[in-house]
This record gives sequence, structure tokens and C-alpha cells, in this order.
Amino acid sequence: MKALDLVRGMIEGRGDSVAEIKMVHGGKHAIVYTDSGMIYYVLFKREMFGSFGDIFNRKGIGESINAEALDLAMDRGAMLVLVAYPDGKVYSLTPDEWSRSPYIRDTEDGERTISVPINWMRRWK
Repeated sequence: MKALDLVRGMIEGRGDSVAEIKMVHGGKHAIVYTDSGMIYYVLFKREMFGSFGDIFNRKGIGESINAEALDLAMDRGAMLVLVAYPDGKVYSLTPDEWSRSPYIRDTEDGERTISVPINWMRRWK
């Protein structure tokens, strides 16, 4: 998976090494454990949440995470949630920052999602 290789390269570029990767959520997400003890919860997305502004009556785009996935990230001790896109961009936000978002909705599929405006996230390089 190209996005996972990208994230691995970014972690190694920060002077750390990947110790273990566990694919979760049907292979759409990964939990990455590093030799230094960092734990990342990684979401692989095709594109940003373009209808964020329309749904939440705000300007701009955002990103979202399924509440169940956020709970898993927190249960596994993830320090950062990384969102990786096919264009090579990666954004980060802590699980705690996600959990404090007021932008929560239940989808038509019955999933609860937590969303944030993209300007809450940090570009991860």
C-alpha cells in the first residue's frame, strides 16, 4: 500500500523505525508502533471531506473519523491520528483533539462520525 509506505518513510525520516504494523478496520486503517514507543493510528482516505462545510454550516472542507475507530485509537494508546491521501499529503491530530470536536453526526449507514475543519489539522512532513 503506497500510503502506508509513505507514512513509514516519514516516520523513518524523523529518525524512528517502524516496529510493527497492524491493519484494522477492514484494512482501511493501520496502527503503527515504532521502536521509540510512538503509536500512530493511520487512516487512508481518497479525498478530504468536501461536504463538511455544507453539513456543519461552516466554510471550508474537513476530515472525519468513525467514532468506533477513534475509540480504538485511544484504547491502543495512539499519540497521533494520521490521515494519509493518495497525493502524498498527510495530516495529523491527536485523539484528544478529535474527541473535543463539536462536529458529530450519525451517517445514513448508522455510523457516528466525528469531524474537524481541515485548519484544525497539522500538515505532517
